[in-house]
Amino acid sequence: MHMPTVTVAAGIALVAVGFGFGLNTDPPAVDAAFMAKFSKFIPAVFGVVLVLCGAVAFKPSARKHAIHLALVFALFGVIGAGMRIPKTAGFGEGEGGSGAALASQLLMLLICAAVIALGIRSFIKARQARKIAKAAQT
Repeated sequence: MHMPTVTVAAGIALVAVGFGFGLNTDPPAVDAAFMAKFSKFIPAVFGVVLVLCGAVAFKPSARKHAIHLALVFALFGVIGAGMRIPKTAGFGEGEGGSGAALASQLLMLLICAAVIALGIRSFIKARQARKIAKAAQT
């Protein structure tokens, strides 16, 4: 798979998740609970970063660095969503969150994990291709 395309597609999916779940609930208002209302849009923020990294990665000279940065943000997405899912689902202390919040976090976790898996696969294939090219030169 072409990682810049995968990264942009995953970013667009995260933006859709963030705005889909964020705008489907009560609109954000600037008050004391603004951060709680802003947190619905966190997947969209990660999505914008992935789209930007993917767009930069279409330039071959910047591909390696852009995809590495995208994978770092995807890892942060997996960690962040993974840490929130048990609390949102109602495990442990507290009464849990909404079904929309849980669905948003699960989708973010799955999308970011898929980006990481495909990125690692891409890095392995690139390394194998370099080895084959180097062996063919000798």
